Amino acid sequence: MGVNKKGDLSSLLQYRREQNNPQKNAPPSSADESFSSEQLKSEPTSQISESIEKSSSPNTNSSSEPNKVGRPPGRRSNPDTENTTLILNKKLKAEVLYKLSLENIERTPGHKTSLSDLVEQLLSEWNKSN
Repeated sequence: MGVNKKGDLSSLLQYRREQNNPQKNAPPSSADESFSSEQLKSEPTSQISESIEKSSSPNTNSSSEPNKVGRPPGRRSNPDTENTTLILNKKLKAEVLYKLSLENIERTPGHKTSLSDLVEQLLSEWNKSN
C-alpha cells in the first residue's frame, strides 16, 4: 500500500509499519524455515540453531572448494613467529640490506633473503654452537 496523495499521517504510519515488518511483505521462500513463537518457546536454542545450520549450509566437500585468490599467508600470521625490535647501526644495516639486494638479484626469483631471514639464520647458528 502506498502513501495517500493527501499525505495524511495515518496512511504514512501504515506505510512505515509495512516497510518495517518484512514478514507481511516478503513472499514465502521454500528455502527458509520460519519458526513460530510457540516453537521458539518450546524448543531449546541449540535445537533451533542446529536446524537453521542444516537448512542453510549446503553439503560441500573440501575438495570442491575453489582455491583462494591473493597472497599466501606470511610470517605475521604464523603462530610460531613473533615480531622483535632490533636496534642496529644505520650504516651497518644499510650495507647489509645493499648486499642482500645484490645477492637476491643473483638468486632465483622464487626466494629472496630478507633481513629477518639473515638474523634468524645467524641466531640459529649461534644457538647451535652454544
